[in-house]
Amino acid sequence: MASRTRDEDAFAADLDIVLRQAAPEQPLLPSLPAAALAAALLDAGGRLVWRDANFIAWVDETAIDPAPAARVRAHGGVEVTHGLDREGQALALTFAQTADMAEWPVHLPPGASGIAVVAVSLAHLDDDVIAAARAFGMTNLEARISAALVRHGALPQAAAHCGIAYETAREAADGARA
Repeated sequence: MASRTRDEDAFAADLDIVLRQAAPEQPLLPSLPAAALAAALLDAGGRLVWRDANFIAWVDETAIDPAPAARVRAHGGVEVTHGLDREGQALALTFAQTADMAEWPVHLPPGASGIAVVAVSLAHLDDDVIAAARAFGMTNLEARISAALVRHGALPQAAAHCGIAYETAREAADGARA
């Protein structure tokens, strides 16, 4: 293989500079499907004034701590807390001013202002996990057990969720690892 000349190196360096200027770096945003997200708006008093369908289904109003919303309202920035959804599954609750959320992958009502709460739950991604697992060659049972493990975190609960015996679930999980 022939080595590059000094002119070729200079051209490559110049091209790299031009390409960087033409396409400035974009901030990295999470690539979460809509099924993993829920959104709500809080008024100045920290009360819920709007919730999307996922938020209604997942989050009990009493699970929202008003302290992070008050800190975001007073100082800006983002606050992240954790909690449990109505089924006892883990949620991350992110509080931010709506003006700071222009690039976030959530849908708020037009003209929304105030503090938004975005709930992120991987437990509600069964269909996405199953589709990804099937794309990697897992059987239907292996994919279902994989999704149930994401949701429940332990094999006995995953087996119960799928309506199968623990031993069958263990065999499927072993097959998924192969």
